[in-house]
Amino acid sequence: NNQRRGDIIVFILKNRTLVKRIARSIYDQNRLSFYVLGDNPEASRDSRNFGNIKQSQILGEAKILLFSVDASLNLNRQRVIQPLNR
Repeated sequence: NNQRRGDIIVFILKNRTLVKRIARSIYDQNRLSFYVLGDNPEASRDSRNFGNIKQSQILGEAKILLFSVDASLNLNRQRVIQPLNR
């Protein structure tokens, strides 16, 4: 549980699994939580919409990007199976 700014985390929100990047850590009522943002801010639903993510919601950290698609669900061939750098 060493998440920090810039890490890409996988978490549960309302029975959905989401992947977002940590923008900052926040101590809310003595509990660690995270403000997360999507990498496409114009189209992303993130902490600006649903608030902070609690540590207990986090499933893990994303280490590899298998593929990426654009808004039309077209495969981005430049982002296929690559490690995510810290």
